[in-house]
Formats: sequence, C-alpha cells, structure tokens
Amino acid sequence: MSEKNAEEKIKNILVFGATGTIGAAILKYLSMSYPSAQITGVSRRPQDATADLSNVTLHICDYGSDTALAQLSKIYEQHHAHVDELLITTGVLTAILDKPEKSVQQIDQEELLENLRINAVIPALIFKHFFRLLASAHAPRFGALSARIGSISDNRLGGWYAYRMAKSALNMFIKTASLELKRKNKQSVVVGLHPGTVKTKFSERFIKHTTKNCFTPEVAASQLIDVFQALTPAQSGGCFAWDGTEILP
Repeated sequence: MSEKNAEEKIKNILVFGATGTIGAAILKYLSMSYPSAQITGVSRRPQDATADLSNVTLHICDYGSDTALAQLSKIYEQHHAHVDELLITTGVLTAILDKPEKSVQQIDQEELLENLRINAVIPALIFKHFFRLLASAHAPRFGALSARIGSISDNRLGGWYAYRMAKSALNMFIKTASLELKRKNKQSVVVGLHPGTVKTKFSERFIKHTTKNCFTPEVAASQLIDVFQALTPAQSGGCFAWDGTEILP
C-alpha cells in the first residue's frame, strides 16, 4: 500500500446533505479523489446518489433534530474513532417565501426564523454532536456552505433579508466554533465555503442572465474541495470563496 493510500485508509470523511445537488456532487468528487477513505453521507431521505460509490455509506437522519443527531453520532462512533473531515452542504435561499425579500415590507417572521434555523442552527447542532470526534482527529477539518451575501462589509445592494441574516449568523458561528476547536486541537480548520452561483433547477430563475462565477455542481464541488483541502490552521474561522480568496465579514 502506498503512503497516500495508507493516509486515505484512515481518513474518515462525513458529508451532511449528501443527496442535495451540491452535496451529491461533493460526495462523488470525494469518492473519486479518495478511493480508500471511509466516506459517510448523511441525508434526510433515501436516494440513489450513492448507488455507484462503493466507498460511501449513506445514513438517513433528521439532522434538524438534536435527538437524531445525538443518536447518529453514537452510531458513527461505533465504527470510527474520529472524524477527519466534516462538510455541511445543507442550506436554503428561502425556507417559506417563494422568493427573497426585495424590501423591508416583505419581511416575514416565519421565513426569518426558519431560514436562520436551516442555514445557521443546523450546522451548529451538527458541530455540537461531532465536536469530540473532530477534536480526536490528527488535523480535523470542518466546513459549511456559506455565501458572500452573508458578509456585512460586502453588502451594497440590500434586500434578501432572511438569507443575508442567516448566512451572517452562520459566519459568526464558524468563527466562534473555530476558536473552541483550536483550544482542543491546534491543527484544526473550521471554515465557511462559498461555492459561487451553482446551476440548479431552483437557481435558474435567478441566474438567467448571469454567467460570472456561475458553475455546474460538478465544477463547484471540485473547486470547493480543492480550497477546503488547502486551507491552513492559521486561516481557521474565515469564509473562503470558490477561488480561495477570503470573504471579509
């Protein structure tokens, strides 16, 4: 066994949102890039996204539930002593509304709360339940899909209240989580990852006339993983775009 394969053999990778558009593409890219690694995908519903990926195990879990995540972490720990890389690919642009708010008069309390729950609270709960397994790894990496739109300093257009607020909250969680994990493991990396605009059925109506930084799920996945793998502990706590540039808060 080569040295590279030996490292892959003990690499445990965990991907949440494994059957979503971006999550499925990331899972496939990881499976091809690390054929000897032990890769686990987590989804809320069963799908065929992992059917052709021999080194991927799929778990069904309602990861919005504290109780379900606690059970999942116990099941995972029965087979893995640590988590080397954990990626969260979940998230929504709108949770209840048909489209993002263009003005303050369109703000909806239920949308604000549900958007925040999905985009910021769920990643925090996942980190909570897998914190010890991350801290036990040699050089753990934790990444969650964020967005440039969560940057306060980069907000020049306004609008999209719920999504902006939720992603900004996620970025604050990432910074806070990075500090706690670093106290347990100096080699840790905790970051937000901005994929650019990804072509999906849902995003079509928003990107009809946009070509800049607009990628297929496959291209977005490869770019994000390459950036994620290259980041150092000194960069932990930040949010990084698909091209490796840091997005300031």
